[in-house]
Amino acid sequence: MTYTTQDGLIHNNVYVIAVHPDGTLWIGTSGGLSHWDGDTWTSYTATGLGSDWVGAIAVDVDGSIWVGGWGISRYQDEVWAAAYRTEEGLYSNAVRTIELERDDSVWVGTLVPGLKHWNGTMWSTPAGWWDGFGAYGVVALEPAPNGELWVGKVFGAAQLHVGTGIDHWDGETWTTFKQEDGLASDWVHAIAADANGMVWVSTDSGLSGYNGSTWRTYTVADGLAHNDVRAIAVGLDNVLWLGTNGGGVSRWDGSTWTSYTVEDGLPENAVTAIAIGKDGTVWCGTRTRGIGWWDGKRWTTYSREDGLGDNHVTAIAVAPNGDIWVGTELGGISRWDGARWITYAKEDGLSENYVEAIAVAPEGTVWIGTHSEGVIRFVPAR
Repeated sequence: MTYTTQDGLIHNNVYVIAVHPDGTLWIGTSGGLSHWDGDTWTSYTATGLGSDWVGAIAVDVDGSIWVGGWGISRYQDEVWAAAYRTEEGLYSNAVRTIELERDDSVWVGTLVPGLKHWNGTMWSTPAGWWDGFGAYGVVALEPAPNGELWVGKVFGAAQLHVGTGIDHWDGETWTTFKQEDGLASDWVHAIAADANGMVWVSTDSGLSGYNGSTWRTYTVADGLAHNDVRAIAVGLDNVLWLGTNGGGVSRWDGSTWTSYTVEDGLPENAVTAIAIGKDGTVWCGTRTRGIGWWDGKRWTTYSREDGLGDNHVTAIAVAPNGDIWVGTELGGISRWDGARWITYAKEDGLSENYVEAIAVAPEGTVWIGTHSEGVIRFVPAR
């Protein structure tokens, strides 16, 4: 028997079919998603899905439906979780950084005008951001353990951005710190807070630490591998790992600097992202040569030849189960499960292959910031 739009199918151009454990059918087409329960057709379009085009469907063990199109959508208990863009409340679809609060809420930094907060229900802007700072783009975020927020921002458009220092939000008041206040430079790349309450800020002129009252800057004169620091990760015992733009990786334990370069086995000296694994190992993303993994004794390289989506790495995040999520410039997002790389790209339903930021919630939800297509909330199959 043949079913077409005359019978209730959403579109006659069918790409994919999945059978649910309850025996019903889910059909993906170029015009949306149709569900057939044996008697009735029910269809879903971009109103709930990420887009009308559906190219992939997967049924989770809990019976929820995962749909890949323009973004990734999940259907469970009659609710879709799709991509978030300007029409859903973001200021801009150009996402640059994502960070999670301890209560699982989400901070997202975009280009002009910059800062949004997701509380699980809606997007909002913190009081005073627009009035106090105007149309600034956000390039770095760090929710501190004490509930405060640190924001690195830029001013301008396209390739004409100018660094404008770092802003501190204590819940009531914004305070700006710039070079004249002790920050190494107004151009901020990354922010991290350690367990002792120190806030660390990487800039193009060194690493600055703030103890709550004063700033101190570290440069190559102190032992840093390179002054242009692009990434920060806080490891065990508050040890800092710093990725630099040309000098490799530096490790700072509070008293001793140790640096690693290509001569030590690092795949490239231009490091773009760093994360500390659940086992204490270090994952470093490079500009053009993939991932460098430090197990405490030696470096191992992972590249496209090993299954990584692309060698241009932009972001790394560690999931609660120990999986490593890697964002790339051309190849979407890749996941390392301890044995192999699994890559999700546009053909799998990702809204675009250029990933700028990643954050993973305690329950495993992955928040993905894209270069120009907003934020995607992805719940991996259990």
